[in-house]
Amino acid sequence: MDIVLSGAVSVASGGVTCEFARDRLRWAVKRFDEALPRLDGEARETIAGMRASHLRSIESCESVARTLAEDVS
Repeated sequence: MDIVLSGAVSVASGGVTCEFARDRLRWAVKRFDEALPRLDGEARETIAGMRASHLRSIESCESVARTLAEDVS
């Protein structure tokens, strides 16, 4: 999470980089959702944890993009 967000914030131009990161994170969450029903045990727990982390990162990206958009306005 920190690597994605720090990179997104450091080079963000009008939130475009944050939006790109958010979109890639959403793509990964979709893949996690597809895989979860086929997994069991520790693998399922690991992927579920990664999914939760990605969802938090998506929220952070959206917040940064909103803040940048407000600063531009």
